[in-house]
Amino acid sequence: MSDPDPICFLQQIQDDMFEKIAFVFLGWLLGLLGPVIIDAIRRKRENDLGRLAIKTELANLRVKLAFASYTIEEHQGSMTRLKLKWVIKQLGLQPTDEQLASVTDTLKKLLEASDEELSQHFASRKGPPGKSLTLQRYNTPLLDARVSALWSFDTSSQRILLEIRSALDIAAEIIDRATHFTNLTFQKLENGNHQRAVENVTGCYDQYAAQAKRIVELIDEFQKITTA
Repeated sequence: MSDPDPICFLQQIQDDMFEKIAFVFLGWLLGLLGPVIIDAIRRKRENDLGRLAIKTELANLRVKLAFASYTIEEHQGSMTRLKLKWVIKQLGLQPTDEQLASVTDTLKKLLEASDEELSQHFASRKGPPGKSLTLQRYNTPLLDARVSALWSFDTSSQRILLEIRSALDIAAEIIDRATHFTNLTFQKLENGNHQRAVENVTGCYDQYAAQAKRIVELIDEFQKITTA
């Protein structure tokens, strides 16, 4: 029997050593990167859930603000067929529950009336002079809490989300002014100050309705971008 080739024998030893070193290195690398990979997967999952939560919250907010604008326009006597169609469209974008479906059907029936009948209806629904409304303050706790998910959106979506948040703050300021002027209307004011207070309240209602519509349109824009 011939002796083994020393070169082949040495090569086999080297191959075995490299294989063992490779396995050791791979084990070390996996041990090092394992927690990082797991954390990345966890963060992605949390961001996905956060994005979904934000989109759902804004979809619900859109319905509330669209109907709030309708309530104010009706109270102010400024509701029109065109504005009514806009409200119905916004309500229809939300997956309907029984209560929302009932409200939407009621509003749709109003469109069946003639222009004259519709004008008479809205005139009858106008609030009497001095009657105040309670403006609702809406918050976005999920949007505020899911900061990490916020930054997972693209730049355009982030801009819109920040605009929505800013617009809600402006709406809250309008509510504070409306409350202030409403309180003044219950006081004994002279030299036309009472009438000015009433007019300021009315102005706040108009501003709130306009702000509500702006937020709804921003939410529409956000939904279109994120579902494209």
